[in-house]
Amino acid sequence: MVSDLSFFVFLAVGAFEHLATWRPPRTRLGSRWIVNLSLEGTNWILPYFLLPAGLAGMALYANKAHMGLLTWLHLPSWIQVILGVVLLDAVEYFLHRLSHGFHLLWRLHAVHHADPDVDATTSFRHHPLEALVHLCLLGLCVVTFGIPALAVVIYQQIFILTDIAQHGNVRLSLSANRLLGYFLITPNVHRIHHSREMMESNRNFGSVLIWWDKLFGTYQPFHYAVDTDLHFGLDEFADAHDLAPLRVLAIPFLIRRPSSPDPFAAQNR
Repeated sequence: MVSDLSFFVFLAVGAFEHLATWRPPRTRLGSRWIVNLSLEGTNWILPYFLLPAGLAGMALYANKAHMGLLTWLHLPSWIQVILGVVLLDAVEYFLHRLSHGFHLLWRLHAVHHADPDVDATTSFRHHPLEALVHLCLLGLCVVTFGIPALAVVIYQQIFILTDIAQHGNVRLSLSANRLLGYFLITPNVHRIHHSREMMESNRNFGSVLIWWDKLFGTYQPFHYAVDTDLHFGLDEFADAHDLAPLRVLAIPFLIRRPSSPDPFAAQNR
């Protein structure tokens, strides 16, 4: 179900990128797409099958064993599901911040940020080891909070679909950005996070809801004046040969840029 929906959303966003392009690509699409889509082929089992099934299995186990915060509160099932979805989005926010602040995690996450342009295919650009580590950390949080399996399934679908849309190289109208921006991370907002400048890439960590960035001081609005000044990727992987698939997979072992200086600290807000 998730893979079917994601495929059609990917096609829709890809079509929209041609009809309402935010900015012309600054690198050759062919080279980037080969890398990004090959990584998606490598990771296909992880995000669409192993991750949702593994998390749902952990959630079922925790629920049956009466483990976790939501289980102990004995709330109505529908409230547990709603709270579970919101909690998962909060967890994703903090795990994303951690992936910038903890150097070993940053080495893996840097594969995603090394993309010299950002479009719908960028959502597929993740190192396989990052997906496995993410599964373990997210699973630990699912058990700790006692998140229902249904909430896990619902959130995973929302997460995958919004992730593709957020990375779209599309230009939304001012009214659409304003309306969606009250609740969601829009493509404009997420572009700031992909900036080469560390102080900008240390902003807008949210996955679905924009509330966490605003609540914890990491929100930075997008201004159209930065259209021509916003540069994506990482400086040390800016050459054409850095787009080779094997080179991209080796980024965790080659990167020299340090992780963010404690993204949880107040001075980085």
